[in-house]
Amino acid sequence: QDPKPLSLPSPAAGKLLVWNATETGMRNADIAEVDPSIIDVNSIPYIFDTVASFKASLTEFPDGKTIHLNDRDADFTKITGTGTGNDKNIIASTGVNQSINLITSATLFAEQWGCLGDDSLDYTTILEAMSLYLSLLPLGEAGGIIQYGQGIFIYSRLTIRSNVTHQGLGLAATALLTNDSTTLDSNSTIGSSFFKPDDGNRVFRAAWKDMYIGSALSGVGASEDTFQNVCGIMNAGCERSTFENLQFGGLGQGSIILARCEAGAEGLGFNSTTQDGNYNTGTNIHISACGKYNTGNGSLWFKYKANSNKFYGIYTKGITAKSFVITHGNDNLISGGTSETSLGVAIFGASASGNTIESVRAEGITGDGYL
Repeated sequence: QDPKPLSLPSPAAGKLLVWNATETGMRNADIAEVDPSIIDVNSIPYIFDTVASFKASLTEFPDGKTIHLNDRDADFTKITGTGTGNDKNIIASTGVNQSINLITSATLFAEQWGCLGDDSLDYTTILEAMSLYLSLLPLGEAGGIIQYGQGIFIYSRLTIRSNVTHQGLGLAATALLTNDSTTLDSNSTIGSSFFKPDDGNRVFRAAWKDMYIGSALSGVGASEDTFQNVCGIMNAGCERSTFENLQFGGLGQGSIILARCEAGAEGLGFNSTTQDGNYNTGTNIHISACGKYNTGNGSLWFKYKANSNKFYGIYTKGITAKSFVITHGNDNLISGGTSETSLGVAIFGASASGNTIESVRAEGITGDGYL
């Protein structure tokens, strides 16, 4: 009987629009206010807009209750006890004595752990936690995936772990950029944005796919000079790694180094000498401004005991280095690609044997020869 128009607020996540008789209009109300039993129904998720709104809530949930956080686009479950909150996969309430744990599978989404790819925060701690978490799951050789979204993800140094894949959305969509130009690998003159720990253990089946890996400064040429001690991936002591649809830039020590974990004149400073760098595979790899400062002067470097590796489609352009340096590796294959405006296609050390380079287009070589 009242002709006045209704006031209709925008619906809020986890709320119900209810009739407010005293104000003759509508308002957002907690679902539990309308139907308190929903708190105790574990099959129905309770929704919060943000991590902060969950932490501040005074509502206590039963163990096993599913909580959906819109800003993470992820489901969590109420766990027994308080848990140790880390604001990544375990979030502790500040309003009441309870914690929720991220519901995960073999694929972890960076955004759900708080990595937004906004080119402003250092995500090293979160990405290390994700990698370690996957490595501890009983996933076998199939392994687990860290799925990155679109954006720029800043980090310092990340550990290479067995059966862990770093998966992006494409060369132009996902960029992983190191901001650490000074930290060196153990007993080495090289620092690695992805590094193999000097722990005596071999790493199997690590992978990087569909992303750009470089240094966190604008202009890849300037970055290579600033990051002259840094390589992209130190794959020493790693076997059966996969490199697929990648681009590298601004890394003075090169894109990928394959080698045995070796000390001494030929080595990289590792104390352990038992893990070779064999049977790795790369496909469709683009390299620019990499390798200017390594002793081999190569953008892709095969060192001691880097054997039986296969790379298909390697494209180098604008590098103050040779495209490939094989100082002491055997039976490696490089097939297809381009070496453009570099110092040369390849250089071989005296102890390199049985290596094949085929169908590589050379243009604008500025050094003293193709091979």
